[in-house]
Amino acid sequence: MIWLIFILVVLLVFGVLTASADLGVSTIGFLSSDVIQTNSVFWLLSFFWIVCALLSQKFWQKSKTTVGLIKNLSFGGFIFSMLGFLGLFVIQTLVIYQDFYQKIPKESYTVTATVRILEISDSVYDEKLGTHYRQKAVISDLKFADNTHRYAQNAYNSENPFYTPEAPNVKKNITLPKELTVLLTANAKKDQLSNKKSNTAKSQSEFLVLNQLVPNTQTTMTLVISPVSKEIGATGFDGYRWLATRHIHANAKILSVEDKIVSAQASDVDIYLQMLRQTLRNHFYQGWHNLSEDQRQAKAVTLSLLTGDRALINKDTKDLYQTAGISHLLAISGTHVVFLAICLALLVVFVTNKWFYNLYLFVSSNTLRLCVMIGVSLIYAMFTGFEVPAMRTVYMLIAAVMARRLAMPFATHQILAVTALVMIWLDPFVVWQAGFWLSFVAVLLLMRYENNTVNDKKAFNIKQQVVDLIKLQTWLFITMLPISVLLFGKVSLWGLGVNLFAVGLFGAIIVPINLMAGMIYSVVPSLATLLWDLSALILGKFHDITAFLTAFNQDLWIYHQLGSIAILFGVLAIIPFVIPIFNKRFTWIALSVLAMMAINKPTQMSDFDIQVLPSDDYGISQILMRQKDADPASVNHQAVWLFVADFSGRINAKHGKILLENLKKQGITHLTGVVMQTPSKQFFDVINQLNSKIPIHRYWQAGAFENQSTLAMSACADGQVWQGDGLSVRAITGWQEIDNQMVWGCSLKIISNQKPTIKNALIIHDNLDDKQTYQIIINGAADKKVWQIFDKICPVPTAQNSIDSTDVWITHTQGAMISEILARANPASMMFTDKNTSQNHQKAQQIMAEILP
Repeated sequence: MIWLIFILVVLLVFGVLTASADLGVSTIGFLSSDVIQTNSVFWLLSFFWIVCALLSQKFWQKSKTTVGLIKNLSFGGFIFSMLGFLGLFVIQTLVIYQDFYQKIPKESYTVTATVRILEISDSVYDEKLGTHYRQKAVISDLKFADNTHRYAQNAYNSENPFYTPEAPNVKKNITLPKELTVLLTANAKKDQLSNKKSNTAKSQSEFLVLNQLVPNTQTTMTLVISPVSKEIGATGFDGYRWLATRHIHANAKILSVEDKIVSAQASDVDIYLQMLRQTLRNHFYQGWHNLSEDQRQAKAVTLSLLTGDRALINKDTKDLYQTAGISHLLAISGTHVVFLAICLALLVVFVTNKWFYNLYLFVSSNTLRLCVMIGVSLIYAMFTGFEVPAMRTVYMLIAAVMARRLAMPFATHQILAVTALVMIWLDPFVVWQAGFWLSFVAVLLLMRYENNTVNDKKAFNIKQQVVDLIKLQTWLFITMLPISVLLFGKVSLWGLGVNLFAVGLFGAIIVPINLMAGMIYSVVPSLATLLWDLSALILGKFHDITAFLTAFNQDLWIYHQLGSIAILFGVLAIIPFVIPIFNKRFTWIALSVLAMMAINKPTQMSDFDIQVLPSDDYGISQILMRQKDADPASVNHQAVWLFVADFSGRINAKHGKILLENLKKQGITHLTGVVMQTPSKQFFDVINQLNSKIPIHRYWQAGAFENQSTLAMSACADGQVWQGDGLSVRAITGWQEIDNQMVWGCSLKIISNQKPTIKNALIIHDNLDDKQTYQIIINGAADKKVWQIFDKICPVPTAQNSIDSTDVWITHTQGAMISEILARANPASMMFTDKNTSQNHQKAQQIMAEILP
């Protein structure tokens, strides 16, 4: 029953948070945090309702053998109590979210503020290595900044994943909050690239002091405060939810540090523990630039396994762990907490037995051991930043001790469910954390597996242990597959094999060495350093072996293709094997639905799909076009075209990898053609990367460039055409004969006998009617001169270059258009490939109003 309640609570809390974030919440007076926190009636009512729910559940179970009125009243009381119990969670969620939402800024502004640092930074500012600064901080005493033009060089930060492209304007009509929790950012790489400018060089030396911002310090800064964007990144990362789980209200781009860094004069336990974490980071950071990259990353992972500090781990190491399917090993888990708690508890008991045995007159040895374990686990969880696995371990340990002391009839899996409910009650945002789901589901699966094998009394032998280990790993991999794919969009098959030896290596050797070194660091620092060096040496060899193995095949991924509903049915199919209250025969219902969805997957795509692919680069347009039975030369007779335009002149180094993953998530196995609509030499690297994983049959490139790709390249210029069955792709602009890149932009005309289904586009107006054929224009012009030349060269439309009576016009807000051309085209539907945000929607409408007054 407790698991049914847990599922209902999770669904309600998740739904309330998601709906509140999507719709926004208005101020509800009686639900404000000030009223709730000061109103003892609410807390008394909460306690009373929880007790009533527990008592009514017990009374209902006792009354099952009875009949008539008593049984009906018992059941009704139980249902009423459960509804009240669920209502309390809804109210608590609304209260906490409303308090969080009211502090979120609605617009960007530039301020000077007092910045207090309460914890270690997320990353270290390092100009030599080009690493950015990122730090959670609390700002107060906010005042609008004057002379904001002085900071224009530092205001731009396109490489920040939470960057909002707005100028640092001062809005005098904005009411500044008294206090705000923000994510401070400073970009080292952008400053490095602009080092030739004197004001930027000055900002570099000024930003060097950021690493002196350690816990329990404060200073005054000039900041650009910007609201957190709710749009999901190209990789599927939801920055808004990630920041919300950390209770961060806004982004804060550092423009300047205005004052000296001084002590914040805080003295609580949490600050002291964070200062200790900073001390250990400084110890590991000594001589950092004298080490090789492999040595640095081995030490960075060593520090992460000790304190949960992942600031020194670079992107390549994280990608290595992700490819190997062992990212979970970087987190502080219950293994760390329990190992340290047991070691210190045994030490305390040993010391008590030796010298303070009179203490047993007042407390038993078992009670002393439990108290020490709880205290140590709580302190260590606080020390490592209270990550979800550590919190789960602490709460479960407390709940288990309470259940044992009070003789409460709770099974272990019930204690796990109660622990999850307590964590959700204290912080509803926890349901947005992937770590919450992975941690609790993994522990539940381990409990279930242990229950199935606890009565197995086979004699010990190595062969049997290896077989059992393989069975356990396979069980965890298969049962965790639905939730892992749902959370991350993909799962590495390497995890099935690498975890077989990685889990044992970390759990039995590396983690114990790290924690033992941490326990003796303050007493014998030289010995602790020696042990950490040994741990780093082992990790370095492990990284080399893992990189060697995964290099054989980096395409062993399972991608999310069936959708959230299919994942849900996959979870329902597994639940009966995990939670005993569900009968296993019900799994066949979910499996049957899942099988039908898999079989019918091809029919879920329309005959003619045009889909805008996500990109974190604001100036890049990516369009995937698919039409069934249009390419007889392909295996599945499907024509698949990819159209890319770069209006910003910058392509991120990771762009090819992200684009490839998005194509694989769409189930793309070949590309009939790829068209780069704007002149860009940088795209050659992307096309080579795509072609190494997905066969590309033809490649059109705008501009007069030498071919630097591994494919045969054709010029994307006026007259270039591809003809399929019921589908044609024709270039109608692109004047390479003119020695001017501004007129090389390649716009495309698509003719199809199928009505297009357009996905993920920003639609301004849509009046598409049913017709025999449809004409779509995809704008690739970065300058108005492209269309001005077209208007002069093609004043009289022909069958080949006519744009009259266009059905759909697709463009980017940075694409160039002229009113004469749009008047000729008179498109029935106008769509933009920018991210679908309110800001982009306003920008698109403004563009349309200027071109078509």
